[in-house]
Amino acid sequence: MPSDDAVFDGHGGEEVAHFVARYAADTFAYIDDATSPAQINSSFHALDAKIMTSYPELHECTNAPRKRRGQNFKMRLLELRRDKPDLTIELISGEAVSETVGCTGVIVFVGEQYYTCANLGDSLAMLARRTGEGLVSMELTKAHNLDDADEVARVVAAGHSVCGAPPRVDGMLAVSRSFGDYQFKRVEGLGPELQPVSNTPHIIREERNENDEFLIICCDGIYEVMTGQQVVDFIGAALAAGTPAPEVLTALMDNCIAADYASRALGGDNMTAMLVLLGPVEDQEMANTTVGGSGS
Repeated sequence: MPSDDAVFDGHGGEEVAHFVARYAADTFAYIDDATSPAQINSSFHALDAKIMTSYPELHECTNAPRKRRGQNFKMRLLELRRDKPDLTIELISGEAVSETVGCTGVIVFVGEQYYTCANLGDSLAMLARRTGEGLVSMELTKAHNLDDADEVARVVAAGHSVCGAPPRVDGMLAVSRSFGDYQFKRVEGLGPELQPVSNTPHIIREERNENDEFLIICCDGIYEVMTGQQVVDFIGAALAAGTPAPEVLTALMDNCIAADYASRALGGDNMTAMLVLLGPVEDQEMANTTVGGSGS
């Protein structure tokens, strides 16, 4: 079984990201062939479906039970209280969370011969490979946003709209594939891959190379400030200077934070990053470091 490394970035709240992170390892442990799209897709679907059977636990996956909520969540909570007065607040709140909160997901399976990357949403995985031109960034993910004509076509075909600037599903959600967000996954007669917001991942496979130095998996709070190549250059220079991996990631995030939060255009989003140091292919030595959190 290959190792797997993942980052989940929440939107609308942190609950779905915490829940998915809690069960990801057990769910993906059933994959015995990480080069099999069918097994990967099935595991993504199963992990997402678990959200719908775990409302009380989902309700508890919060950093602050009395936090301020968005209008979408508040309206749905009121509707559920009206329509299901006999249910507990834990069940009602968990159901509202499952519909209005979601998260991206990037999982990289590191096998003996291949990296297999599966992703939902707009978080990013990059491979840093040493070439004759230096350390080169190789992207292993495809962003699922509403700038992609194919993603827009699926949303519209399912009877929903894309509007706003930046464009969003029904003017609300900026990603077109995710865990959670079940208000956009209930079109009757359509499978998971055809829902307005899909839980079927995009999968990229890349052959391992002796010149591969590290993998970096991060959410959009980082790459909206720095390009993939800039991130790889930053990390590569810091590692070459002998900086320990946790300090490298802390410095990376510090470099992305807006100097003036109140007037920021970029650099005010939450940030999570995982750095996987790759050893020689033949001995499979790796070291993982993660900094940040999987909130919204």
